[in-house]
Amino acid sequence: MVRVLTHFVGESSETRGQVTHMLGSDWQVDITELVWDFLKVENPRIARLREGRVLEGMDTGMTSIQVLSPLSDSILAEKAVRVVDDRVTITELGLQLVSGLTLNLQLSTGSNRAISATATTQEVLSNPKQRHC
Repeated sequence: MVRVLTHFVGESSETRGQVTHMLGSDWQVDITELVWDFLKVENPRIARLREGRVLEGMDTGMTSIQVLSPLSDSILAEKAVRVVDDRVTITELGLQLVSGLTLNLQLSTGSNRAISATATTQEVLSNPKQRHC
């Protein structure tokens, strides 16, 4: 899956070239849905976007995914992609039976702004018609 993340920045009107991060330099915002129509793979012989969302390698080599400007042909963002032909082998496959799931939410004792979330799985089949597959 392709996701497009960005920083929100502003440039100072008083000091040219000085950029201020709106949410902080360590925050990125997912803008993927806003730019779907403007995503392009530079070399479609190497990779393509299947259904506009999944990057699929077509042949070995280098290409890039680009976000194009809707107003011109300029490239707003670009990420290099390398497609290799390394073979992948599954050596172990695990299975965990989950017959029930419980989510417990509690306000944190140290802060009224934090919530502690605990997820618990149940692995026992409790109904007579439930069976192992």
